[in-house]
Amino acid sequence: MYFHEFISGIQSTIQLTWSMTLATLRSLNNLEDDQQIVVEDDETILDHALDSGVFHWLLQTLINSRMLKSEEFYVRRIHQLLTDLIVLMPLKVKELRNRADEAARNKLMHEQEGVQFTVPLQGQHFESLLTALSALYSNDSYGLILEFWCPSDNVERYSQRQVSLYKFIRLAGDLLMPSLYAPYVQLLVNLSGHPDAALHCFNLLKLNGGQGDRGGSTVSWDHFFASLHQYFSNLRTEASTQMPMNLDSIYRRPLTRGISPTEVQGLASVLKLITAVSKHSEAARIAIAEHSQWQPSLVFVGLLSCAVPTGLKAEILNSLTALGMSSEVAYNIWQNIEAAQLINTIPSTSQQRPLGLFSEIEDIEARNEEYPLTRAFLRLLDGLTEHGLPEGLGQGQRLPGFRPYFNFLRDHIFHKFSTRAYKNASERWNIGTLCLKIMVKLLQDYQPTVQDFSSSTSSSLGFHLMTHLLQSSETLRLLLFLMDEAVGLIESYQDFNGKEKAEECALQILKLLDLGLKLQVPMLECSRMAPSTNLILTSLSNLLLAVNPRSGKPDHLLNVVKFVMHAWRMPAHGLHAIEVIRGVGKTSAMAQTAILSTFRVDESTANCIIKGNLHFIFNGIVIIDKREC
Repeated sequence: MYFHEFISGIQSTIQLTWSMTLATLRSLNNLEDDQQIVVEDDETILDHALDSGVFHWLLQTLINSRMLKSEEFYVRRIHQLLTDLIVLMPLKVKELRNRADEAARNKLMHEQEGVQFTVPLQGQHFESLLTALSALYSNDSYGLILEFWCPSDNVERYSQRQVSLYKFIRLAGDLLMPSLYAPYVQLLVNLSGHPDAALHCFNLLKLNGGQGDRGGSTVSWDHFFASLHQYFSNLRTEASTQMPMNLDSIYRRPLTRGISPTEVQGLASVLKLITAVSKHSEAARIAIAEHSQWQPSLVFVGLLSCAVPTGLKAEILNSLTALGMSSEVAYNIWQNIEAAQLINTIPSTSQQRPLGLFSEIEDIEARNEEYPLTRAFLRLLDGLTEHGLPEGLGQGQRLPGFRPYFNFLRDHIFHKFSTRAYKNASERWNIGTLCLKIMVKLLQDYQPTVQDFSSSTSSSLGFHLMTHLLQSSETLRLLLFLMDEAVGLIESYQDFNGKEKAEECALQILKLLDLGLKLQVPMLECSRMAPSTNLILTSLSNLLLAVNPRSGKPDHLLNVVKFVMHAWRMPAHGLHAIEVIRGVGKTSAMAQTAILSTFRVDESTANCIIKGNLHFIFNGIVIIDKREC
């Protein structure tokens, strides 16, 4: 059966290619009469290809193949094939669109009457074309998407081909039926992966908005944000009128007046478009964020506090992350998050269980074993902290600063993520990596002072993180446990789900240990100089030389040095591993003796370490700039 489908797919692709060849020849003016008769079969051959599901086959077999993206020649050939269809046969494309609209109307009528309706194959071709185009241009690295965009006020500067593709993008969004809405918007998402393309997309959707008495398109910024505001208003009204006895149930009860499943899909694609345009174009980002009527930051944070599906909340957080790439916007986002109390930052005497993101993670994501909201929230924190920590956040209601958010990240996400169940193992390592990236960021700019020890309420998060690294704390034990686990997976020399994420997580651990070792001496000196402190700190070097509870041996540094042995394919890991070993070794002669004893645990291990270090040195990996790691 599979072989038959494969042969049928190949045949349909050849038919599509041949029909485009005939369409190209038909556009020539110097054909003989008998030649003209031959080329007029282009639509007939194209119909055969469509009936065989050519777009679906291209999508499943070629476009979605991981190998295709690295082969520029084949990507460009498929791009040429699909765009030729749009440019050379616009009437045929319009016919496909009309069939799709008719099928969508029939389906809608049947569903209103409670009758199940299967869309015929002819009604699926246009949606399949949009989906194939969208998948082809996801993560476009060859600049192919720029061919779809040109300003409508100066089309003379552009080729007829580019004008035709831009016309297709504009007309495909007119009077969209619900079934085509999400595929079309998703196509715009993937066509906005370049600064110029994102700005063109922003301008197109801005022009699509209503002007004066003229109603705007449903694919416009005005319509997007008007819908978001309306959803927020409906959900807020619904929550206030129903007031459940158990407030925690607001995050689990089914939606009534809010958002239907079809609308959720469309809204998710809209949020992805806002994210893509804001991420790639600074001008569009500022224009969206500062629009007085749209107010994206306010309505997004408001929706996060309502009974919205978890996956949709993740998309909202991704949009906030993209908008927060500008420092002036990031400040407003911080203020809105604090005001909405997505994380309970204000001390309360109530015994009631905290709501917000805590409830969502503990009760919904943990039960579903999927964590899109957690990952999106961590990306938001990572993005917002790129502009510095919000030192004055929450002033007047609590101790100002980032501390409550860091505590939530550490206690409720990082300390628990490794023991939670996951449907996708890669997600586990991804969450760990995102947490560690923020921790590394906190230590990079920290310089220990005596004043940190003098105050029981020090606001320096670098200080608090260092106190965890200089004790046998839960944080340090988890770091070493994860490193031990990552080494075991890497040393198995087998491909596994989440391999890249596990390696990235290990890199962040090495960076954190490297920073901790560089700061341990000034940190301990400040501790000794402090007039009074209840903290009992231990050298991180000694803790790394201690026994690994997982193996019963002092092999933490042995795990570190194994990254040096793999430096031929992970140079950044090797660099930071060397720095960790050097940081431990320079503390004392006893530490150097302990390191040698660990490395000479057996002859095979010693030889591998020697070979790894020699490879590291002779290939010049030592001179890698740390900033590139």
